[in-house]
Amino acid sequence: MKRLNDGMKFFRDIYRWKTDQQLVLLSAFCCLVILCSTNIAAAQTFTATTGTNDAYTELVWNIPYNALIPTNNDNGKFYLKICNSQNKEIYGNSEFVYNVRTNGFSGSLKDYIGDGASETYTLNVYLEGPGTLVLTSPIVQTGTTTAISLPTQVMVTDKTMLDKVEISLTHNSVAISEYQVLRDNQVVGTIVEGSDGTWKWSESYSFVDTGSVKSGVTYNYHLRPYSQRFQKSYNLTGPYLGGLAAIGLSASDDVGTTVSLGWNSLTGFPEVSGINVLRDGVSLAVLPASATAYTDVRPIFGKQHVYSVQLIKNLKEFVADEDNGSVLAHGAISGRVSTQTGDYGVPRVTITLSATIDGTPFTQSTITDTLGNYSFTGLYYGENTEFTVTPSISSNSHAFTEISKKVQLDRSKFDQSGIGFTDTYQYTAGSNAFTFQNFTVTPDGFNGRTQLSWNYTVPNNER
Repeated sequence: MKRLNDGMKFFRDIYRWKTDQQLVLLSAFCCLVILCSTNIAAAQTFTATTGTNDAYTELVWNIPYNALIPTNNDNGKFYLKICNSQNKEIYGNSEFVYNVRTNGFSGSLKDYIGDGASETYTLNVYLEGPGTLVLTSPIVQTGTTTAISLPTQVMVTDKTMLDKVEISLTHNSVAISEYQVLRDNQVVGTIVEGSDGTWKWSESYSFVDTGSVKSGVTYNYHLRPYSQRFQKSYNLTGPYLGGLAAIGLSASDDVGTTVSLGWNSLTGFPEVSGINVLRDGVSLAVLPASATAYTDVRPIFGKQHVYSVQLIKNLKEFVADEDNGSVLAHGAISGRVSTQTGDYGVPRVTITLSATIDGTPFTQSTITDTLGNYSFTGLYYGENTEFTVTPSISSNSHAFTEISKKVQLDRSKFDQSGIGFTDTYQYTAGSNAFTFQNFTVTPDGFNGRTQLSWNYTVPNNER
């Protein structure tokens, strides 16, 4: 500063000279400028960003030649090096001295240190070869990053679309590269940045994927942020509730002889042009979009049918809802086992009913009562089934005129009675007779009849 003041004083003295001495004045001014410029070093800068994002800190430097200890070897090289707190070199640049004399050292660097991190950096400049430090002193800066920036404005559609659930979000992170989507704790997709810069994802109803979203069901969605750069997953966000609009199909169970179907009005969804009603995957009818009910008048008695309504858009089914419906099985087979002589009922005969129904073997047994009667009710026969009725008895001395009988049940003939068998065993009178007690006769003039009643005992009812 003293040398600068002396120069200014010299300038004022020269200014007092005569006009014909202006050339001397100009020379003195130039000397002053040179004096000032060679004694004021240009500014040097080195900065590191703090808390600007969750992934990296940005280093920016500008080191002019005048900030370095000068050298006379223009063909030599300067080397700028930046190290982190572990003394690991993260940047290096070698330049000829004559280039640095003109342009200095300048540049920038992003150091990805991850979320919630802090790092200290040291910048040095050396003369290559001897390794002499030519920066007056190393420059030290500290940079930091923020905690991970989670998504905001996460929107999950819930009951607003018939066939699709859509998730959108505002992405705020530099570190996060994608979001795994979990539905009820199962990974179902990934959200990445679209070509338009938005972050969106959707999943649609599927006719073939049993794990797809279902009509009217509310699901819990979560997001799991993930950084490809840092190979790191972050804590789940959510839950976010979402689901398809409810079609609401309901089918009646075990009521009457028909199955009644009903569902929600779809007038709020103009994209629906028709409704296909199916039973066990076979179309029963195609109804207008305004329909809300249908009756199946020919269900298979006793079968649990799967009914579904498939909504039609642009001549194609695009979403469905389903429910089970049925009517009670009502097939019946009955008959009697009697003696060959006298037509007496034969008790304690085992009657076995067997068939193959819809590819599945079926067997059921019962025993004749004291009058020789038997019955099977509530039989499922599908569309039609041929049953085999077989009598048997434990005694080897008994036989029947027919080993078995075939009986067909279908919708028009679902109750077959009178399926009888004759026991060929020759019965003889026993040594003990029936004993009757309390025989009474009660006239009933009002109804024009007489009522008889008694009790009896059979000491030994042998066959």
